Amino acid sequence: MTNRITGEQRREIKASPPLGMTLREKHDFNFYDHYVDRILDEHFLHFTQICYEDEANDFQVRLLRMMHELAPSKIEASKRLLLRELREVLRLTIITYIMSHAFSIVEEEQQAVLSQLRYQSDSYQRFCTPRMTNRQIKHFYAEMHSIVLNRVLKQLQKILHESSRDCSKWISAFCAILGLAMALEDTQKTIHDFFDSGMASSECSKEEELDLKWQGEELCRAIDDRFMFIMTLFRLKYNRTSNPLRDDNEDWETKLKDQRTSRFVRNVSSLVKEKFDFLLERQHVNIAVDNRGRYTSRLAARFLLSFWPPS
Repeated sequence: MTNRITGEQRREIKASPPLGMTLREKHDFNFYDHYVDRILDEHFLHFTQICYEDEANDFQVRLLRMMHELAPSKIEASKRLLLRELREVLRLTIITYIMSHAFSIVEEEQQAVLSQLRYQSDSYQRFCTPRMTNRQIKHFYAEMHSIVLNRVLKQLQKILHESSRDCSKWISAFCAILGLAMALEDTQKTIHDFFDSGMASSECSKEEELDLKWQGEELCRAIDDRFMFIMTLFRLKYNRTSNPLRDDNEDWETKLKDQRTSRFVRNVSSLVKEKFDFLLERQHVNIAVDNRGRYTSRLAARFLLSFWPPS
């Protein structure tokens, strides 16, 4: 549970029913893949609200919705090659969220489901989470996460490796890095939660607890370093010649070759200026288990504020 004001998290221990999938088939992967597409195409606005419901500031919700408005539908994606990758970026944020949260039995169906178990318990509470089923389903999503992440990184590598500084490809790279930032922020929180869970499930000495916290923080710092490397490559390629966020008064519609894209850039620029103080604060949040409740927008802030370098 997360306190929206302080960002502090507390653990709530609940009983887990002995419930699992008796059979997993390869074609089940298609079912879960389709589920992600349904969220993206039919329920994305609601998803963003749930995704950042613990955040007092609405910056990330609004930014993610702007990216969704720019993204083509599944049908359009086959025709619009340039923004096809944006769908994969948004899918990555959805899959990462799924990987970092537990599935629970729908409250209306909980009694009916649990009544069929041979083992009965009176201790099951609301939002009951079957641990075994969670692990089985997340097996599929872990594979999907790896596939989608590789697609995003390969496309980004292709754009950054090209010698051309064509502005029309700037938007694809820009959205890919923004999506990576959001996904990696969520991943860093999950890393802390994973080591936290390890400490809670076993009797650890004080030294062992400190070592587990250090391991988690080191993994998060490694993610920071890799993201900053990608961000630096983008800046070296584009920031000297193309800075649509800062220079939003220029005719970027001609340079970006798309009215919809130029409108997106203007909206993002306006949002960053509106939330400038918040982003300044978030970009300086240090890696620490006690700070995980303030990781949202941390990497996104570092990327976006790099378009306004100190004078």
